[in-house]
Amino acid sequence: MVATISCTDGPLPLAKRRLGDAVHALADPQAVAINGAYLWTDPLYVALRGSLRGSKTGRTGVLRSAPCRIEILSLLIAIDQMVSSWEAGKATLDRLRQHAGRPWRPQDCELIDAHCDQLERWVVEGARLLADRPRVYLVGVPCPRCGAASSYHRSGGECIRRPALRVSEDGCLCEGCGASWGPDRFQWLARLLGCPALPA
Repeated sequence: MVATISCTDGPLPLAKRRLGDAVHALADPQAVAINGAYLWTDPLYVALRGSLRGSKTGRTGVLRSAPCRIEILSLLIAIDQMVSSWEAGKATLDRLRQHAGRPWRPQDCELIDAHCDQLERWVVEGARLLADRPRVYLVGVPCPRCGAASSYHRSGGECIRRPALRVSEDGCLCEGCGASWGPDRFQWLARLLGCPALPA
């Protein structure tokens, strides 16, 4: 007797391998080459969670990055909710690993592919969000060097006006004259601009 395969069956080993790779990209440490040496980074999911706490620089304790970015928080909520609908368990990372290790059947390949698509989207979106450096413009605050409160830029043939001072975790930049101040000078810059003292 010849075994027949349902038309809904798929290539299970390939689907399971893709699922394992997608879970690995989100939930496991990644090897990164730096100056010829390989180091392990935190899992992408852990890095996203860590970015919500912000980070401080040096002995001054000046906040180097914002403690919460709404787009990262939204992504984490979406991941946690979706993964909890896939598997029961305590933590999202445990649920993801449990999901990859399930005893899948050939007729599950379509479902596995849908979950892989979702996982891969989260990985791309998470990496993009972590690479983006959030910026804040200081509206109505003049540059202490050139005195300009606004700067003008051409975009698509139009002249666009925006505040001159732009602050990110890399420092403060005047887009008018190009003056810059590093994060280690934020306390001094806050006093210079007449802002309240930054938290220690």
